[in-house]
Amino acid sequence: MEIKEYPKKIIYNGIRFIGLFLLFFSFMALIHSFFCLRVYIKSGSIGINHEWGENGTALIITSVTKESPASKAGLKVRDTIVQINGNKLNRHNYDRLKIWGEPIAGSKIIFKIKRKNKVIDFVVERRLNPLFDRMITLLFSLIMPLLMLSYVLAGLWGLIKSSFSFETILISIVCFSFGLLMYTPVGLPFASSPIGKYFYLYEIKEFLSNLIAFAPAFWLYLFLIFPQKNKFYQKHKLFTLFLIFSLPILVIITHILYPSSNISTLILLFTAVVYILLGIWILARASKRSSSVLQKRQLRLILFGLKFGGLSIVSGWMSLFIFALLTKWQIFLSWIVFPYFLLSHIGGLIIPFTFLNSFFHKKLLETENALKRKVRYIIATIILFLSYICVSYIIGKLIIENFHLQDPSLIIIFVLLIATTFYPLNNRIQIWLERKFYPEKTKYREALKDFVRELTGAIEGVYLLEKLSNWIERVMRIRPVTAFAIGRGVDQKIPFHPDLKNSVTKRIKDGSNFFWDEIIDENEYQINQEEKRWAQKNGVSITIPMISYGKLVGVLNVGQKSNKEDFSGADLEIIKEASVHTAIALQNIILQAESLEKKRLDKELQVARDIQAQLFPQEIPRIKGLQVYGKMRPCFEVGGDYFDMILIDENKMVLAVGDVSGKGAGAALLMANLQAGLRSALRFSRSLPDILFEINNIVNQNTNSAQFITFFVGIWDYLSQTFQYVNAGHNPPLLLKSDEQEVNLLSPTGMVLGVLPDVEFSSEQVKLFPGDVLAIYTDGIEETFNPQQEEFGVERITQILVRDKHLDPEKITDNLFRKVEEFSEGTPTHDDSTIIIAKVVKE
Repeated sequence: MEIKEYPKKIIYNGIRFIGLFLLFFSFMALIHSFFCLRVYIKSGSIGINHEWGENGTALIITSVTKESPASKAGLKVRDTIVQINGNKLNRHNYDRLKIWGEPIAGSKIIFKIKRKNKVIDFVVERRLNPLFDRMITLLFSLIMPLLMLSYVLAGLWGLIKSSFSFETILISIVCFSFGLLMYTPVGLPFASSPIGKYFYLYEIKEFLSNLIAFAPAFWLYLFLIFPQKNKFYQKHKLFTLFLIFSLPILVIITHILYPSSNISTLILLFTAVVYILLGIWILARASKRSSSVLQKRQLRLILFGLKFGGLSIVSGWMSLFIFALLTKWQIFLSWIVFPYFLLSHIGGLIIPFTFLNSFFHKKLLETENALKRKVRYIIATIILFLSYICVSYIIGKLIIENFHLQDPSLIIIFVLLIATTFYPLNNRIQIWLERKFYPEKTKYREALKDFVRELTGAIEGVYLLEKLSNWIERVMRIRPVTAFAIGRGVDQKIPFHPDLKNSVTKRIKDGSNFFWDEIIDENEYQINQEEKRWAQKNGVSITIPMISYGKLVGVLNVGQKSNKEDFSGADLEIIKEASVHTAIALQNIILQAESLEKKRLDKELQVARDIQAQLFPQEIPRIKGLQVYGKMRPCFEVGGDYFDMILIDENKMVLAVGDVSGKGAGAALLMANLQAGLRSALRFSRSLPDILFEINNIVNQNTNSAQFITFFVGIWDYLSQTFQYVNAGHNPPLLLKSDEQEVNLLSPTGMVLGVLPDVEFSSEQVKLFPGDVLAIYTDGIEETFNPQQEEFGVERITQILVRDKHLDPEKITDNLFRKVEEFSEGTPTHDDSTIIIAKVVKE
């Protein structure tokens, strides 16, 4: 049931504000309780009970405890108290004034008593309260704020996790109401202080106390609309709401009209008991009648929470009752009972927790299974722990009485020896409980051992998956069961799409199961419709991930049990274990297949490397007046950079450097085409613009628009001592003159190759002199980065070339690559690095 769009945010934010308000005051109450520890531990009393007189300006003593300080001081029943410690009494400001003083043993109270028309002053000294009374005061003063804090946090958690659902808001209100109920024994801190008066904290306390009356009503109303609306409620909505909320309103009216009477408290207790039992009865009845798998899981989880949470809270109060009866053992039992009372009420938080999880309808089976295991473990551990404490205490006392030991060292050693058996004994008890409550799990485990042995030696992934499916169908009586592998090595068609964002494989890769029968809000889940149709068509209830060493290697899809019962936690655990064992075996097969595939690819890449190496100059051609050296370092096994040195005749040589867009094998193939095209064109023409015109058209026709080549090609002419070149979008080569420190750039003379057809290119020519150095390189050198993400850059290249231009080209190249490697400090490169160094020399 969703709240209408317009007011839902207002209601939601209003409830959240109330929760934050209660959260603030629970912290305040906790701080206040810690400040008052001394008062609780040394609390004292005077031994009287009283009630207000008719005019509301005096207190009438209704009883005086025998042998109490009040009795010894002379106070009697029916005496009228008109002043306390000099403060006049008034019903409206009585709770705000600290007229009784600090309730510590030894403190004195001055009473002005009216007795038979006489006014008499009495001084009464407080007496230290009995241990039980002091412990109860301490218990309620410290534990109750902690419990309120816990319930308020549970309610806020539900509001934060919910999508404005009315049911979640109701359970959050119930949590806040329970928190207020825990808060009532403590009282609002600082209410009587000037700050409290300024912020009307006393009035706030009265308002919050009245809200408690509505907790049972909201509880009952919740079960009338969840998981589906009750038929009686649907037919008589207004009448039902009137019946539900009339009693809480009556409680509030009675409390306002008769504040000193217990009538409102009795009505509230009656309402709470009736409404809570009626709500549980409605819930149990709905659980039996429900035909929906999702609703059954929701109701089963809620009923489990109610059963354990209710028993936990009741056992806490029973422990206090037993503690009150065993007066001789109170000193010893106080260290057990009061922590247990706190733990039992914290255990009661399982009620809102199961409610909220059922509203979110996510992983209900897993949540129920986890809670049952934890509850079983906690109960067994607490019982065993209490047994150890009692046994240790009894044995220690017997040793002291019989052997008259004064030194406690031996007793401490004995207790420590007993404590060493706690952990192994607790484990044995847990194993026994599991066999006792889940006998089918033991049977499944024995069958699982045989299944795991059968997996050994399997060499085909399809065989493994079929064996897993058949085992689950045969042993666990679940049909249908289908399993699929994800990854290479298994020749199998999978109905899921791991590459899509809304694929179920994205949701289970962390190890979580996916419950198809718990899907309600498709917008929330954003399920791939094709996968959903497949699951519905094949009757799949749960998709379970097959994970090995943190990697999703397959998916297991299971249908329903043959007896139509829902899955238990033991069923899911066994299926999960079987899938894990199969996943490990499957991953071994996949890894083996991937290893074979990698070896095949490595062999093919080695062939590609050998072929590409043959495309580069096998030896440096010699020509008059020019020393040349070239080098290429691919960032992958094969690269897209290209350099070439082609001797035309004894006086002319072509120098070429290209950079193909992209990396790897695709770029290497295009580079091979470029090399073949250049060498082929040089047979028919010596005009560089014409050659590039033809190469550009070939590249354009055989590649898509996203691929291109930057290309620099030039011809060295020894006779004229000139270098003619065309730069097709390549980064400008550096020309270092022998007699100058400045560096000249050979800028582009045309656009890159392959983008547009029929592009005209122009050439340029430079005069070279002995000692001049020409560096033609690709951008992979200048775009090398170090760990600080600094670029090597053209400036560093220039500095190295200027410094080393007196050396021969090979040493210049080696020095440059060494400096680049030192600069990168091992940072991976993402582009190929290629360079040709040409130096003019005298002949």
